[in-house]
Amino acid sequence: MSETPTPQRIEAATVAEHEKLLAQELLKQVQLPGTKVRMEKARAAGREISFAEALEEMTNFLFRFRESLKYNKKIDELNLQLIMAEWHLKINKAFDNGSDGWVDRVSKVIEGLNKKFLESMEGLTGSDPREKVGSIQFETMPARKELEKFGISQDDETLELHFEEFYRRGEKISVGQSALKDLSRVAEIIVDKFPYVKAVTGYLWLFDHPLVKQLGFQVIGPDESRGSRGNSNWLQFVDRNGQINQERINKFLETGEFPMIAQLGFIPVVGFLKRFLPPERRGTITLQELRKGRKKIEKDLQDFSQSIRERWDKISLDDLSLIFQEKNPALDWLVENDLKDDFFNILFQTKKDGLSLREVGALESVKNFDSKLKQAQAAYKIDPGKSYQVEI
Repeated sequence: MSETPTPQRIEAATVAEHEKLLAQELLKQVQLPGTKVRMEKARAAGREISFAEALEEMTNFLFRFRESLKYNKKIDELNLQLIMAEWHLKINKAFDNGSDGWVDRVSKVIEGLNKKFLESMEGLTGSDPREKVGSIQFETMPARKELEKFGISQDDETLELHFEEFYRRGEKISVGQSALKDLSRVAEIIVDKFPYVKAVTGYLWLFDHPLVKQLGFQVIGPDESRGSRGNSNWLQFVDRNGQINQERINKFLETGEFPMIAQLGFIPVVGFLKRFLPPERRGTITLQELRKGRKKIEKDLQDFSQSIRERWDKISLDDLSLIFQEKNPALDWLVENDLKDDFFNILFQTKKDGLSLREVGALESVKNFDSKLKQAQAAYKIDPGKSYQVEI
């Protein structure tokens, strides 16, 4: 069995502090020792693999940093390869063939990597697209390509669920009761705010549990992409009290294989509403189709915002005024929805006050603008001429 630190009970005064300590313990007790087991297993099978390569296969630390440099800092492929090779070298050097103290040494390198990741995200504005009810976070997103064979195209949208750690709620009811209550609230939110989604989806380790499959979700299978190696698998090692589940760790470290594997699951929206919509909300429900062309508008808005982010440090107040006078489909849409002046005034005042785009994200005016923008985008998605009714 791989070397692991002596398990320590996590004690913290706040949920935020508990979450921070939990992440540290998951890294030291589970992720790094599990990576070592996976590496040794691969080597025993005749495969040449370094610790850093095994870490990439098990987690998304390196992947998300690479993607943030590529898309946020616009670093070209050659320099990306050089940067990532340097981090591989740092990790392998800290590992030092598993010599004494390697867990602490590699943990410090990962801490530095995460710090660099946060730096690479500086200058990005906008709030988290996820909303939350109880222990469930959710967001609308284009349908995954795996759903095409079920008649749901990538032009459609789904509501994707993310279950957070149960301990954060502080409730004494069972996980099953909590999930049912939260799913009922999600069903109401779909009817009220997202009548255009075609399915409810999730990429969760919970979908590998027999009890969760009884909720009606059809399980498609695991996602092999590197971007899926975040909490999707690792949170199964946390119990309902926010402590490390030592029994599951022991099983994991015996083989380097997860006790349960995160799976992609989905349920058509009508099926979801029939299962979870509260009795008092049932009856004739009106659902909607998406409006054609909404993807182009969303891309136009993203491109316009990105162009400003990339030039922000060099833009003067006069430049900003000229940018907002240009002919641009994103600006046309903002005018139609009475949002152009709000957007301009926020950026103008931000530049005048010498603030960074990262700092402006916390302003109340920005939060209000984001709320108006989301409402306008949601309204534009719906095609009023293509509604349909279902009995729930």
